[in-house]
Amino acid sequence: MPNHSPSIRELEDPHKVFYTVSQVADLLSLSHGTVSNYARTGKINSIKVGGSRLISRAAYDEFIAQGARASL
Repeated sequence: MPNHSPSIRELEDPHKVFYTVSQVADLLSLSHGTVSNYARTGKINSIKVGGSRLISRAAYDEFIAQGARASL
């Protein structure tokens, strides 16, 4: 099975409720490790489902609205 890296268009789907850490990393042009660290430390809100950490659309939007990208 090929490794599918979603496009920005797919990630910005207004109907999408949750993103993976990798998807948010792609959107923010950050490494997976950086976004994973932000999620673990609460800098971006997330939930853990099984072995995966998911970030809600609302948490992503809030992170952006707080100007987090500008402070990186």
